Amino acid sequence: MGALLDELVSKPQTLLTALSICSTLMLGAIGIFWNVAQRKRDIKKATFDMLLRHIDIPDYMKALRRISKHVGNAGPPLPDAVDEEFKESVIVLMAHYNNLAVAASHRMLDAQVLLVSRYGSMKLAWDICAPYVATRRVQLGRPLLYAELEDYVRANAARYQAYKSRELSRRPRSGGMAEAA
Repeated sequence: MGALLDELVSKPQTLLTALSICSTLMLGAIGIFWNVAQRKRDIKKATFDMLLRHIDIPDYMKALRRISKHVGNAGPPLPDAVDEEFKESVIVLMAHYNNLAVAASHRMLDAQVLLVSRYGSMKLAWDICAPYVATRRVQLGRPLLYAELEDYVRANAARYQAYKSRELSRRPRSGGMAEAA
């Protein structure tokens, strides 16, 4: 190591070459970190853009209202007793939420933003529609129908509970919300 330092000090050209290499490596590292940060910001922006764009789709909102009617009723309808309106709503919501789950699993969407903004409705829709989806899987011979959504709901249940608990403890609310926690 001492011989290398002696050579660097005695030959300015070698010192300049070493400094040039070090500064190039440092600038390269800064560039890589900048690109990673930019990519994360772009993914968050794309996630918000996509989520906000889908809120205005009438079929999605109609399907969400139809499925939500089953909350508080006797639970999800029996697979043999669903009407055409329910079937149409299942197709719209499950396809939409399954696409979100696929994009999240491939890191095309920001996982935390999706968890905070859509997990609750994704889980609710899955819980209501799961019996019907199970029947359709058998009828259609497609055992993986909406499997990405099912996996996403299961895999993120603990993360969502942790988020919900943390948020409720940070932001106590008066009335029903604070008491429900």
